[in-house]
Amino acid sequence: MMSVELKHHPEEWFFLHNFDIDKVFSTIQRADYLILYYIKMQAEQHPDSKVYLADLAAVMGLKVTELSKAVEKLQDNGFVAWKTDREAGRTYVELSSKAVELMAEEQALCMRRRAKEKSAERLKRYLSDCLLSVGYQTLETSRNKITFRKSASVEIDDVTELCANHPELVKAQPPQIDKAAVQKLLLSGQRVSGCSLKQKLNMQIK
Repeated sequence: MMSVELKHHPEEWFFLHNFDIDKVFSTIQRADYLILYYIKMQAEQHPDSKVYLADLAAVMGLKVTELSKAVEKLQDNGFVAWKTDREAGRTYVELSSKAVELMAEEQALCMRRRAKEKSAERLKRYLSDCLLSVGYQTLETSRNKITFRKSASVEIDDVTELCANHPELVKAQPPQIDKAAVQKLLLSGQRVSGCSLKQKLNMQIK
């Protein structure tokens, strides 16, 4: 249930599943962030209702006793307010302004990190293309050393032809080519119909 609910919020889904939050965050752990997020999500989905502890536990797939301990810790740290609805005879939780600010700040930092990582990868590809275009396979400065390591990957030119002539290289349903086996045959000098060996140069920066 937790995964289904999170998928309605793609940015949060990416954030929670593509970063090591325990390392990225300096003030909150992953488990605590998840609870805060679910409180936020339930409040947004049901703006006219309180986020009752029992309902929150059900959505998260936790026991009320387990969630109670975690919420108590969050309250001690000033992230939530744990209150009692006397008319309903139930307890509910609310995010504090501290939690709202923290979640926005931490997520913004992580998304900026993602953007910088993508930018670094684009620069690395550009540098690789530039060096190879002028025939450089080694470049050394006072701070870095760039080299290229040879590697090989199998290019499937005609899947139908390959499957027809080499059924032993085709994995079980759904049809997949055993590229490791194909590469082994090609490297040994054997011709495999429907595919070829493509040589690559992979840049290394030390």
